[in-house]
Amino acid sequence: MSQAETPAANKGAKSAHRGQGRPRGRGGKPRTESTQAHNKPPLTHFIALPIGHHADLRTKISAFTSALTSANPAISGLDPSIIISPRRLHLTLGVMSLDQPSPSTPPPSTQSQSTEPPPATLTRATELLHTLRPRVLEMLGGEPLRVGLERMDIMPPERGDPERAHVLWVGPDLEGEDGRRLRAVCDVIQKTFMDAGLVVDERRELKLHCTVVNTTYRKPRTRGPRIPFSYQSIRTSEAISSILATQPSAAQADAVAQLADATQVLRLQDTDAASSAPDGDQSQPRRRREKPKPLNVNLGSWSVDEMQICRMGSYGPEGEYVAEARCSITP
Repeated sequence: MSQAETPAANKGAKSAHRGQGRPRGRGGKPRTESTQAHNKPPLTHFIALPIGHHADLRTKISAFTSALTSANPAISGLDPSIIISPRRLHLTLGVMSLDQPSPSTPPPSTQSQSTEPPPATLTRATELLHTLRPRVLEMLGGEPLRVGLERMDIMPPERGDPERAHVLWVGPDLEGEDGRRLRAVCDVIQKTFMDAGLVVDERRELKLHCTVVNTTYRKPRTRGPRIPFSYQSIRTSEAISSILATQPSAAQADAVAQLADATQVLRLQDTDAASSAPDGDQSQPRRRREKPKPLNVNLGSWSVDEMQICRMGSYGPEGEYVAEARCSITP
């Protein structure tokens, strides 16, 4: 046996070659999934129906959020830094990852054009936006497109617990005439961009809402998980009384009872969990808290003057999202 073939030499050779193989994840499998995740194109733009330009709406929303942040006792987890500026209120109809080719970039060849989809560019998205105008105006039939802010709720909270919420939103009632018209128009806009291959995450359900609170923006930023806020405390705060919908007496009483019932449900569940644990055994599972139904609120109905393509994370002179393309839909 030669020196190169000795066990010691083989061991050294193996050590020298460590780390030179394919990247591997847990269990020795190639990291294909994580690599694909890192290769996802960054989100750059979104399709929006803006309503934050209405001064009266900004006044209403600001009065409500100011009352929330000054509540006594303070609402757990709520902070001014996670309140969204009312100037940024809008409905999102889809998110996109758009390229902006440089002037030096040569156009694709005829062969590649026939075998590959056209690139997702801002120019192409803008052209598509303008093609929608005639159809949208036809659907509106001379009426303005309106967004009613008649419901308030949260996105699914941590562990289904309304005490651990991260996003508070207001949005339209889609059962009324204005709501059905709004939904139909939004579906057409979204489908047009999806069919063109411009919308990312096509499987995500279209949920028409305007975000009012989002813990993503909490400052100062901290390491670890995001700090949630208590939706239940918001629902039972005095600030809510200023935006509850004016309803017939029976329905209004039901809305007030809804708040009280939700609070009582949480208290009973906490009591049951505590009493079922022998000698204070905290290892006993607790029943999931029930998420209350959306609240009926009255924050007005607001016209949409144009469709926009806005840049993600941008800020205009008034704090609004910067629209890099716009198309009027005023009758």
